[in-house]
Amino acid sequence: MHRRTSRRRFVAGAGVVLAGGLAGCSGAEEGIDVIVSNGLDSERDYRLSVADFEEEGSLGSGESDAFEDVVERPSERTTVPVDVSFGISLEGEENGSEANGTTTNDSEGERDFFESSGGEDEIEVVSETRRITVSLTEMGLFVGSTTETPTDS
Repeated sequence: MHRRTSRRRFVAGAGVVLAGGLAGCSGAEEGIDVIVSNGLDSERDYRLSVADFEEEGSLGSGESDAFEDVVERPSERTTVPVDVSFGISLEGEENGSEANGTTTNDSEGERDFFESSGGEDEIEVVSETRRITVSLTEMGLFVGSTTETPTDS
């Protein structure tokens, strides 16, 4: 997988990819949420790994999957590895074409995954980080985080 300097520079400056309200006051013992979204006009499958959390799924155009409290919230500033692939999975294919991306087989060998976008990166998180967002758009793949603001509750 390739890391593009321009993408990394953009992600470093992006900070917040998605804005969202907090459902209520949250305690420091809760984990960090992970949100993956597809901003393309067509369905995409994904394979996602953030720290020790791994997930595979499929998203239609404009859809998102949210996973609550799946990454351990750190007590101090640290970096978390993020590895994501978007593409198309085909069931029962023995031999795949690599014309538009990278082909990988799953562990059972029953499905080929044609990667169209993806990459490995690291994102900085702090104790106030509430969510990590991975978003595929027409402009590329973006990874960002949202921190919570302390409130007087």
